[in-house]
Amino acid sequence: MHETEKVFDHDEALASVDGDLELLADLIQLFNRDRDEMVGALRDSVRAGDAEGIQAGAHKLKGALSVLAAREATELAFALERQARSGDLTDAAATFAEFEAALARLAPALEKCVGA
Repeated sequence: MHETEKVFDHDEALASVDGDLELLADLIQLFNRDRDEMVGALRDSVRAGDAEGIQAGAHKLKGALSVLAAREATELAFALERQARSGDLTDAAATFAEFEAALARLAPALEKCVGA
């Protein structure tokens, strides 16, 4: 697997919407529109040690990111969700920092895809 596919697999994302480029662009734009609010809520939950909030926020982001075939960020959101579900938040802040870094790597790939 190429490093770029780990960040964003365009072919997989396109396949998930049956090859509809316009729909994929719309999904990316929706994600970009809602990303800051969703990530901010997750950040607040991590800082507060709120397992329930982390689980809900990570689950929501995991779903959005998996549709976009953003593997790295999806895996990290899932890791946060598992940590919260287990009640062991020892590594949550570190995992969240990795998650934010993955989102930073993802942003340019998504922008390139929608031509923004």
